Amino acid sequence: MRRTIGRLALGIAMGANGAAALADSAPVLRFDPFRPRPQDVAIGAADASTAQLGFEPVLRSIVLSPVRSMVNLGGEILFPGEEAHGYRLVEVHAFEALFIKEGREVRLELSTATGGEL
Repeated sequence: MRRTIGRLALGIAMGANGAAALADSAPVLRFDPFRPRPQDVAIGAADASTAQLGFEPVLRSIVLSPVRSMVNLGGEILFPGEEAHGYRLVEVHAFEALFIKEGREVRLELSTATGGEL
């Protein structure tokens, strides 16, 4: 019994040290896909009518979840059913999202950091 408790305590201690080591070696992101870029903030600060005319829909990131998926559309986080710049999010897939804009379907593919497609 004492030997089992001792092994259990040793395993817990090793697990805690292993988790700390993993946290210290976690990769650092070079950019945050959910933080608005300066040009997105400038558009958002402009007059609403100007912002609508100058908005180019860019799907910057996707979080796909069976519970609640989300996307980053030009710096704004949207969940299914929500709307930004006239684009209502309908469906979220691994590399694309489906929106409704003025009664028409708009399918956007995920873009890379350089602006190209995956």
